[in-house]
Amino acid sequence: MLFKEIPFSQSKRFSWILALNCSVFIYLFLVFFQPFGVNNYKMHSVLSLELILGVLPIIPVIFLTVYGSERFLQTVFRNRLNVGRLGWYGIEFFLVGSFSFLLYNYLGNFHDFVLRSYLLHLLEVSSVLVFPFVATHFYFRYRHLEEEHKEVVSLSDDRSRLDELLKLRGDYKKDEIAIKPKDIVYLISEDNYVGLNYLDSGLVKKYLIRSTLSKMEDRLDSKYFVRCHRSYLINLTQVASYSKKQGRIWIQLRGIEGEIPVSRSAEKIFQEKLAILSSTD
Repeated sequence: MLFKEIPFSQSKRFSWILALNCSVFIYLFLVFFQPFGVNNYKMHSVLSLELILGVLPIIPVIFLTVYGSERFLQTVFRNRLNVGRLGWYGIEFFLVGSFSFLLYNYLGNFHDFVLRSYLLHLLEVSSVLVFPFVATHFYFRYRHLEEEHKEVVSLSDDRSRLDELLKLRGDYKKDEIAIKPKDIVYLISEDNYVGLNYLDSGLVKKYLIRSTLSKMEDRLDSKYFVRCHRSYLINLTQVASYSKKQGRIWIQLRGIEGEIPVSRSAEKIFQEKLAILSSTD
């Protein structure tokens, strides 16, 4: 579905900035252009303090409507309604139009509380809301791409670290191995040990270290290594391919027979890190 997943759209910051932009934009639009019958009773009046203060209640109404639908209603109803991000925007337009119509009539003693006016109000408010919604979306999209670019540049600059010798130590004093991170294919948890599978002259060899996978993970650069499963820590540069079978992702590593599973909780971070890494190749 169109706009089904937008990385930044689930953040609290996106929600309150979107709500703030919508409420302030609508307020200023009403004050300066006085559409939707805002000034029905004084057709020839100009901008006044009475109007500026009288329209103020629209700000909290729209802010709470947009913020509440983004942070609370969306988590409950979006999947049930099976709508994407664009579809949910349509629902938010409907909610904002409905609540603002009620406020408009409350302030005017329900002088225009009829279905025809309500439908026209929904259309007019929706046409105005398009501007803050689109502006906020593209602003966050730009910032998201900018951050991704910085991450890619940083990743390219740091890639030389893969060629530097790294000492991995176990719980025993003499239990250590010096290895280049780029030669590590994957690590696997084996009871009280970690099985380090690495390349040596083109062949995959194994070295056991008495340690935990978590300790090894702390020693390795998270840009290149990812904990794809509670028992596996893989080198992303050694990923040959991956596929999804029966609802789960399986990874094929270079030089390794068989596939390594990706837990459902790690799928997103695995795909994101692999995509960033691939963009630098």
